[in-house]
Amino acid sequence: MNLKHYTKRKLSAFGISCKLLVLAALFGLQGAYAQDSCANALPITAGTYTVTGIDGANVTSLCSNGTLAEWYAYTPTANYTVTVTSDLPQNICGDTNFSVYSGTCNGLSCYTEDDDSGTLVCNTQPNSGQSYLSKKTFEALAGVTYYIAWDNRYNTNGFDFQLIEAPFTPSPCYAATQITAGTITVNAIDGTNITTSCSSASLAKWYTYIPTQDYFLTITSDLPQNICKNTFFAVYKGSCLNGLTCVTSDDNSGNIACNSGNTLSNLSVKSFNVTAGTIYYIAWDNRGGADGFDFKLIESPTPCSSAIPATAGTITVDAINSTNMTTTCSTAAMAKWYAYTPAQDYFLTITSDLPQNICKDTNFNVYKGSCSGLLTCVTSDDNSGTIACNSGNTLSNLSAKSFNVTAGTTYYIAWDNKWSADGFDFQIIESPTPCTGAIPVTAGITTVNAINGTNISTSCSTASMGKWYAYVPAQDLHVTISSDLAQNICKDTNFSVYTGSCTGTLTCVSSDDNSGTIACNSGNTLSNLAKKTFDVIGGVTYYIAWDNKWSADGFDFEITESQIIVPVNFTSQTITSINSTYNICVADMNGDFLDDIVGVSTNTLKTHYQNADGTFTPVSYTVTGNSFMPGWSMAAGDLNKDGYNDLLLGSSNGLTFWKSNGTGTGYTSNTPGDYIFCQRTNFVDINNDGNLDAFSCHDIDPNVYYINDGNANMTYYQSGITPGALNLGIIMSGGNYASIWTDYDNDGDVDMFVSKCSGPPCELHRNDNGVFTDVSVQAGISYQPVTSWSSAVGDFDNDGDMDILVGKNGGVNARLFRNELDTTNDTEEAFTNVSAGSGWDSYNDYNQDYVAYDFDNDGWLDIMGAGNNIMFNQHDMSFLPTVYTNLEHGAIGDLNNDGFLDIQNNNTIRFAVPNGNHYLTVGLHGTTSNANGIAARVEIYGAWGKQIRDIRAGEGFRYMNSLNAHFGIGSATAIDKLVIRWPSGTIDVINNPSIDSRMAITEGAFPLTVTETGSDAFIIYPNPANDIINIKSKSNAAIIKVEIFDLSGKQVLRKESINSTVPVNTLSAGTYIMKILDINGNLYTHKFVKS
Repeated sequence: MNLKHYTKRKLSAFGISCKLLVLAALFGLQGAYAQDSCANALPITAGTYTVTGIDGANVTSLCSNGTLAEWYAYTPTANYTVTVTSDLPQNICGDTNFSVYSGTCNGLSCYTEDDDSGTLVCNTQPNSGQSYLSKKTFEALAGVTYYIAWDNRYNTNGFDFQLIEAPFTPSPCYAATQITAGTITVNAIDGTNITTSCSSASLAKWYTYIPTQDYFLTITSDLPQNICKNTFFAVYKGSCLNGLTCVTSDDNSGNIACNSGNTLSNLSVKSFNVTAGTIYYIAWDNRGGADGFDFKLIESPTPCSSAIPATAGTITVDAINSTNMTTTCSTAAMAKWYAYTPAQDYFLTITSDLPQNICKDTNFNVYKGSCSGLLTCVTSDDNSGTIACNSGNTLSNLSAKSFNVTAGTTYYIAWDNKWSADGFDFQIIESPTPCTGAIPVTAGITTVNAINGTNISTSCSTASMGKWYAYVPAQDLHVTISSDLAQNICKDTNFSVYTGSCTGTLTCVSSDDNSGTIACNSGNTLSNLAKKTFDVIGGVTYYIAWDNKWSADGFDFEITESQIIVPVNFTSQTITSINSTYNICVADMNGDFLDDIVGVSTNTLKTHYQNADGTFTPVSYTVTGNSFMPGWSMAAGDLNKDGYNDLLLGSSNGLTFWKSNGTGTGYTSNTPGDYIFCQRTNFVDINNDGNLDAFSCHDIDPNVYYINDGNANMTYYQSGITPGALNLGIIMSGGNYASIWTDYDNDGDVDMFVSKCSGPPCELHRNDNGVFTDVSVQAGISYQPVTSWSSAVGDFDNDGDMDILVGKNGGVNARLFRNELDTTNDTEEAFTNVSAGSGWDSYNDYNQDYVAYDFDNDGWLDIMGAGNNIMFNQHDMSFLPTVYTNLEHGAIGDLNNDGFLDIQNNNTIRFAVPNGNHYLTVGLHGTTSNANGIAARVEIYGAWGKQIRDIRAGEGFRYMNSLNAHFGIGSATAIDKLVIRWPSGTIDVINNPSIDSRMAITEGAFPLTVTETGSDAFIIYPNPANDIINIKSKSNAAIIKVEIFDLSGKQVLRKESINSTVPVNTLSAGTYIMKILDINGNLYTHKFVKS
């Protein structure tokens, strides 16, 4: 279940308060008003009371974390069962919380409390079907004052509550007879009882016992004088007032058989551990009869405190004939306890698997901790021995277990009578820990003769055997550990790496099983070899443990070292004036294409405008009206084309628009009121009419969007629900976490990818001239389970199309998918899962936000995800992490105008330190297209080839990042062309743009110059054609688009960003005109025949 669904959704304070005032008038409630502190608490008796509002002082306690409260004092005149409740019809859809205290105002004790135990469900969205009212029943004693405090844990709204009294018979617990060890006579079972999980009998005799020290206590009626009687008892501890907990009970565990009528024993006996000073209530009930009898309390030392000291060697157990204790490891009645304290750290073996024990059956448990406190079960074993019985069966029921022990720690070894009480021998064998005996290794090839040493059980490995090596790098390095060597072909290896102390705690830092690539050539083509790359710190010891998870055979492995090169460094700066409630947006808010920092609080927008010198000027604006706050996400874009960006605030109740006033000097709020459990929100021109629309992922219902009418008036649609709505995620259970709008198929239409969690697979919605089709299955990204809250989309291999990294925010690993787009046909090519060896297959961190940016300006998109690291692109669809200190996710943009991307998290900015690489930043101003050029494709061409970016308003899960396109070009010193493909179809081309600059491009300002030329620069063949036409350029000029017309002049086909072929299989037979537009603006015309 998605835990976010438990977020409480509140009605407005105005709506609830108004409703309560009307109901108060109708029902004529008592005109008594609470006081604002415990000292001034209003005395009340049974009845109904009105809380007009919560504005008094509260106390901090285990019961309440509210800051305000209204106080009442209730002193019953007799013993009562009291119910305090706001679960009343006049409070429907309200949300209340109260605490009850006993004691004095100077020394209050939390007695009880309640939040949501009411049953009246709300009938209004967004809380429909939920009850957040309070109700609690408790026992109150005559003359004791109870303070009732209603607090503002959820709101300060008024409401009514009732206090109801009912007759109360004190628990027999109050009148229990105090006893000590010895024999006690029960004359008859003739007292009252209480119903518990241990007993539902009507009558009982109650006793109270308080041990003076820890004991192993036996309660028994299994005495000769009780022969043929039938007894039952339960033992409790706790408070007569606040509740009793059943500790143990017994019915028929006695041994003395009846000698009249039957031979059963219906007497009771039970042994258990008791703690000094704790009150235990012993209740003998009439379940088996009300006759009197005798019982005994026998105090014995705890088996732990009387454990027999033991050292390494062979020890003889004469018989299992002493007391035991019930634990998670053992429930046996009898045991023999031993205490072992190692003088140093050992890999310890405890075993009864000895020849002299053949055919015996043993079981042991090991504990550590305090005999007078808490014992923890360390390990246990039943049947791990190997010596087979030679009489009656061939099983081995002997025990053997190896584990690590720490010097100076006492371990209690308890052999119990789970299967037998017979005597036997056992051995304690001390061996060096595999860690302390690890073999030193350095970089190079090491031969493992066999996996024949001891191992330890960890979160990385539970194998029984291992071979341990100790590696200490001389400096910080990238290290690869690999058995993926030719001489190991067809072998199967597994290793784990640890750091820490052999005498303390070892931490698993890495492991690998099957990441090798050398395929077996015998029996199968799998590679079961191991390979892992990770960063190490100079001077730290790394323990490499190869284990026998799959095989104990020998093999070779190699340690390879390489230098760590930090692609880009960051410095931190705290700006204290960034102090809004939500600081999750970086966007240009005044039209100068410099990234500003946007903060949102209730009724306040605070923008830190970036100045040309990299400093900031903060300005605050009051935004009146009711607004949802962006608790889940935020987006920015120019809805009304006034040159100033507006904001989209996504909450768990719905969304709010904050729109500029046309001059950027004020903003108005518009909250449509439609219920949406918002996740990722976006601005995007869904219908490509030149006006930005709004989209929101819905967590628990189908997705929603708002269409802009051109005047920033927004019309609501819900996919699959609203008539005429587009199908943009119609699963009724929702699970939609992050939408990212991008043109994955290079057809000029913006498509949408949705990251999913809590059940359904991710979705890819292809846009074909405004018609959206879910192609998730065909695209190969519809897999389950998936636990992604967002995905990074970008051209990670610089081949001209968008790839996808599905992020990890749970137990399922991230997956990297390469786009296999082929524009020469109309087939939906599946993405290829290239996770293996990419660095993402072994990426163990998880996060909500994943975004793709070129952080080091080397010309290749990197990915920021989790774990205080950036996964830097290695130029081959693989990524390596660089770990930074406290590099938390945040809004991304160039916040000091130096061409490198910075990260803003609350009031801390991590400024990237320029590393010498060159860059280009491009800001767009749309005219025919939307004002921000959102969904425009921006391309640059140079010696490296081609890079692409899409302009997006909302990516990742939560944050709003810069609307500028950012390119790094590494050490290149020139860019040949900058191409902008606008959503309207307009193409702007800028030749030789200046590097290390920020360019602002207005749509149509640099139109592609189209020169009508002859057809000799391009050759098309075959002609006539059947399925495809090949296009060959004599100058190797890139083709921007191809258009095909019939002889009437009607366009019948258009393809953009093609390679060298155009599919014509869908055309009817006939003669056609083909127009070819190349990157240089030359337009070529050819006639061809479709056969």
